Amino acid sequence: MLDCRIVTVAALLMVAVPGISPAAEISYRGDWRCEALPSANLSAVRADAMALRNGPRLTVWRPVRTPDGSRELGRETGTTTIRDGRFTLETSVTLPRTVINGTFVGSATDTEIAFSGVQKVQLDAGGFGERRCRVTLTRQ
Repeated sequence: MLDCRIVTVAALLMVAVPGISPAAEISYRGDWRCEALPSANLSAVRADAMALRNGPRLTVWRPVRTPDGSRELGRETGTTTIRDGRFTLETSVTLPRTVINGTFVGSATDTEIAFSGVQKVQLDAGGFGERRCRVTLTRQ
């Protein structure tokens, strides 16, 4: 009984005391841009990207589409923890004939998420390479 009262009082204090509040989910949207990768016969990429932030936890994703953009083949995703406004992020997507793994570093504020790094692309047909990517997302 005493434990329930402590939890209830703590919850009330979090709501009543300014500056102390439960984490709220924040959504972001923006552009994911990557250079062309001639060694894998891939053109430059510009894709819509999204992110959800819940306290220090950040999840980002972007659709991976056919070269003509007509359909979505999968989603490159990654989840990380923000510490002091900074983070490192690993992303991945496995498609029928392609594997993409990204390694990024970035910063996060309540209004913007920005990160950049390298995608490693491996094609079953033998194409392989790395390309630079940059992502900027704005709070929605």
